[in-house]
Amino acid sequence: MSKFFVLLRLQMMGVFGINKMLKSKVDNTGRLALLFLAAAGIVSLASFMTYNWSLNAAAMGANDVLPAMTLVMTSIAALIFTYFRAKGVLFGHKDYDLTMSLPVSAAAIVLSRITMLYLGVLAFSMLFYIPAMAAYATSPDAAAHGFIMLALTMFLAPLIPMTISILLGTLILALTSRFRHANIVAIFLAIGLLGLYFYFVFSFQADIIAGYDMEMLFDPFADLGLIITSGIAEFYPPAGWLASAFTYANWGYFALFALASIVPFAAYIFITSRFYVKINTRMAARRKKSNFRLGELRSQTPFAALYKRELRRLTTSVTYALNTVMGPLLLLAAAITLFVVGPQNIAANLSLPVDELDGIIAAIAPFAFLLPIFLANIYPASAANLSLEGRQNWIMCSVPLRAKTIFHSKIAMSLTLTLPATVISSVLLILALQPTLLTAALLIAAPAAYNVFNAYFGMFINAKFPKYDWENEYRLLKGTGSASVLIASIGGIIATIKIIVLSLIFAAHITLITIIILAAATTGTIILSALLSKEKLFAD
Repeated sequence: MSKFFVLLRLQMMGVFGINKMLKSKVDNTGRLALLFLAAAGIVSLASFMTYNWSLNAAAMGANDVLPAMTLVMTSIAALIFTYFRAKGVLFGHKDYDLTMSLPVSAAAIVLSRITMLYLGVLAFSMLFYIPAMAAYATSPDAAAHGFIMLALTMFLAPLIPMTISILLGTLILALTSRFRHANIVAIFLAIGLLGLYFYFVFSFQADIIAGYDMEMLFDPFADLGLIITSGIAEFYPPAGWLASAFTYANWGYFALFALASIVPFAAYIFITSRFYVKINTRMAARRKKSNFRLGELRSQTPFAALYKRELRRLTTSVTYALNTVMGPLLLLAAAITLFVVGPQNIAANLSLPVDELDGIIAAIAPFAFLLPIFLANIYPASAANLSLEGRQNWIMCSVPLRAKTIFHSKIAMSLTLTLPATVISSVLLILALQPTLLTAALLIAAPAAYNVFNAYFGMFINAKFPKYDWENEYRLLKGTGSASVLIASIGGIIATIKIIVLSLIFAAHITLITIIILAAATTGTIILSALLSKEKLFAD
């Protein structure tokens, strides 16, 4: 057990570059990453506190809704956080050979790595459950058993989604490890699984809406707590067990929920420990390519060569591909759905008045540009693709090219993912909503201009705070090991929220607001391009 704690301590010291900051005199990148992470944690905690507090204050019965709703929110966050972390955390990590040469057992290695993953998910769980317990304290029906159950659930909630997501990641990696293009196959499987997940979630929400009369949802005498809890329990049965335990002080139901959380998690650790070496050995094996052909060499411009290199890099990392393509794919899915189904059918399913439908669509159309701005810019690829060079950055720094050419090739790759999806989605939204000519033009121009600005912003931040000495690609891409990803992601979210809030506050002048956003994005791109031309590449 002492070796387990030593391994865990080594991993914790590597998070955010803590060990490097302690052992070196200056590490502004690491300090900045910690500062932004702390700020993000404070903002998130305040947001969740406000949400749970309002949920408790609403007339829907906090004792019925709060535990189930909080469990589902935590589980979704855990699924997103741990999806595909099996590669790079449990399997295929760079220091595998070094770790296995140490006098430690495979069980200690697996347990330490899963514990480290669990602690990260637990941080998300605390962001949900601490505000939930504070909200529950204001309830007139607050009881001791409720506080105890919420506190215990905070530690149990991550286990089921962690087990599901890591198991899926492990299975997909095992199935694709023998393929010649294993990462491409894994990427398509991952996108397919996430597509099925979103389809299931949206279908569930549609069933809930279809199953209950809309007037009932606004009936002050209706038991909304029972309605919502029943729907959540159908979607996620452990949430129903927890709600029953919480409402009726039934420790039998809580024991059922605890066993359903702990037993699969413990079984996965036990089985993985037994076959850890075999799994890693199988995943490390690669088929030899036998399709070599001697042919004519083709020359191309340096920019084109670098651009194709960036596109090939996208297929070498499942995590990188998922982070960068998921936003544009969701945008396309939303626009295609709206175009195929039609706003009239969607409004009819929501029981909106038919005689006011045209007016509602005309009022919504000027705000449609917010959808591509938000979804297409969730994760700018340019915020990470410079750091992804890793310890091979000396190659990039030694080629006889201007740094600006390298930057532009990476920006072009980022725009290849977002710009076509934005333009196609904007056209589909125009066909579905049929806005005025000026609104249609702005619906295409404003999101496209913001895409370009966001790509330049991510590249500028990545050039300012590159992170080449990373050991875990997942931490780099998720922002916990890279200040540039953290700054670009948080900055992008804050900017998008401000655009949405500004548009809602000045809704009466939405056309003018859209023009201002277009002008600001264009001006910002010009400024960032000028600043980026002065940046240099260094092989740190």
